[in-house]
Amino acid sequence: MILVDLMDEIFDVLREDAGLELNVPGAIAGDGPGNIAATPAPFVELPEIVYGAGGHGLDRIEDFGLTIVFGPANNHTVFKRALEAASTTGAKSVWAALTNHQWVSCDTLYVLRAEPLIDTVRGAPAVVYTFHLDITGAR
Repeated sequence: MILVDLMDEIFDVLREDAGLELNVPGAIAGDGPGNIAATPAPFVELPEIVYGAGGHGLDRIEDFGLTIVFGPANNHTVFKRALEAASTTGAKSVWAALTNHQWVSCDTLYVLRAEPLIDTVRGAPAVVYTFHLDITGAR
């Protein structure tokens, strides 16, 4: 697996298949969710890779955190957008988009769970979901 290709493909799927207009430059800045300028903004954790754990020459990322900051917690539209993304079906479902995609950069990608959080972003409460992924890929 080439991790940069995996990140690019995940962000492409979120934009194209889940309909999220992502503020990817904010995510790449590396400042973390507290310093975003626009939402929704995705952030990824540096993954722990278990080499050979997928069997037959496959490497595995057992709990890859994909965090999306949706926007201010006092905005009904933001809550609606976050709930649509956390749903298992629908045009804006992160689960459906990632699960149904035919992956090129990895062999398998499963969405294990979506963890909600109200976090402080730029000094104000924000709606955040972390999607936990299980990924395997060949060396």
